[in-house]
Amino acid sequence: MKRQFIAGATCPECGQMDKIQRVIDGDTQWMECVSCGATKDLDANQPISHWLVGTELGLMGKSDQRT
Repeated sequence: MKRQFIAGATCPECGQMDKIQRVIDGDTQWMECVSCGATKDLDANQPISHWLVGTELGLMGKSDQRT
């Protein structure tokens, strides 16, 4: 499993900056907030370019997290 922090990104769930990381596990990718645990699936055919540094990421709430 590889983890990479996204500099300047703000979590829309908890509002913390610099707590978002991209996680790659085999063929699966997602973004995750290390502060509150919110996640966003990156395998859904959405271009990653709209998640620019310094912008809010559309993360899923805690109840929708991966297990």
